[in-house]
Amino acid sequence: SRRFVLITRGRELRSVFGTTGDTIFFALFMLVVFGAYLSRLKKLRLRDAPVMIAIFMAANFAYARAVVFGILLMLLIFYRLRYGLNRAFKLLVLMLPVGLLAITLLFTSSFVYRTYRSPLHEEYSIIENLTGVFTVDYVRRAQYQRLGALIGIPPTVIANRPVLGYGPDEIATVGRLNASHPSYLRKELTKNGFEDVYWTAILAYYGLAGLGALILLLYRLYASVWKIYKTTIDNLTRGIALTVICMVGVAPFLLFFYRVLEFRLYSFYFWLLPALVFGLYARESNQRLLSQL
Repeated sequence: SRRFVLITRGRELRSVFGTTGDTIFFALFMLVVFGAYLSRLKKLRLRDAPVMIAIFMAANFAYARAVVFGILLMLLIFYRLRYGLNRAFKLLVLMLPVGLLAITLLFTSSFVYRTYRSPLHEEYSIIENLTGVFTVDYVRRAQYQRLGALIGIPPTVIANRPVLGYGPDEIATVGRLNASHPSYLRKELTKNGFEDVYWTAILAYYGLAGLGALILLLYRLYASVWKIYKTTIDNLTRGIALTVICMVGVAPFLLFFYRVLEFRLYSFYFWLLPALVFGLYARESNQRLLSQL
């Protein structure tokens, strides 16, 4: 009967919160769990499907679209690592008709019509939440939300402060963007939601120099862990490295929708797991060196 701020204003009503207190945090944690589960598999078998489907549905009922598509992308990355590029492409082609069939079957089930209420008090089902992103109405509304930020902010920054951006102060940056000439913004920006489009936020704060530094950091992280994955003989190191590769591989996609590097339930593992990989590999290298003496 009480009106809790988190539930009534912050996130979706009647959706999965799990033990994390926030639908997006819960879904991102499921993404970490999915990557950790994949790392334990030498190859995909039918018996692995129930666990993978359970994790996928958990993210679905958190109503975090980007994470749902991120899980599918992570599966493709895993398939690419285990079976090569050609079989990963075949899996992608297979996903399309299977996905359409699954949506058709779900539409005929009463299970799918369990709805949640968005902060705008609109009712959606899990299927409507996924398929709605492809509708004309969604694209129209998105032009004044995330899509509008992606389209309007980068050219505005490049036209006015291309190298170092507007500075790291969020409130000041929003004000400077609104006052910029020339401007390509679709609407006057506010603080709410500005940082969700994380690639755009980094460009606005730190310019092309900062954006390039972040891209270089992620690339070096991916390349270093990939090298360890290919050379290590320790199964634990190899498994954790595979989880890191999947997480780093899906991060650029997620950063268009969430500031995942700031969400602790994701970023904690995003940095902890590479540290474990480097530490385990260093110990393995030292043991090799000692055995040669």
